[in-house]
Formats: sequence, structure tokens, C-alpha cells
Amino acid sequence: DQAIQELLTSSPTPIHIEFGPTALSETLRSRTDVRAFISSEFPAGAATFISKWDLLQVGTFRFKNLYVTEVSGRV
Repeated sequence: DQAIQELLTSSPTPIHIEFGPTALSETLRSRTDVRAFISSEFPAGAATFISKWDLLQVGTFRFKNLYVTEVSGRV
């Protein structure tokens, strides 16, 4: 949590960080100022991840060969 706070107060922002599933889940449950996106080559990829880690789908985007889903922790 301290490392994320330091990154958020540094310049320039936004910052792209890649998390493993446990760190992502914990971060989304403890902070409200972090946006997270899950990407997959398959339409069901994000849904599978969201279900497994008990996250909430916020929005979806589709690029040519990539499905991107914004997620948040459950409140």
C-alpha cells in the first residue's frame, strides 16, 4: 500500500503497473483511488478471472484482438 501511495504522488501520472492476482485483489479492496484493467485475447478471459477473484466488472472495451475489462474490488 505504501509503494502504491508513493507512485500515485510521483510524476508523471498515470502509471501502468502489472500485478499478480493476489496483489491486485488486495489493492482493489484496500484503495478507492486505483483503476485496474484486465486484458485477454478471449472474450471469457476477464469473466473467468473476475469470478475467481470475486471482483466487480466496471466496463469493457474491445480492440482488434484484445478484450479489456475495467474491474474494482467489491464494496
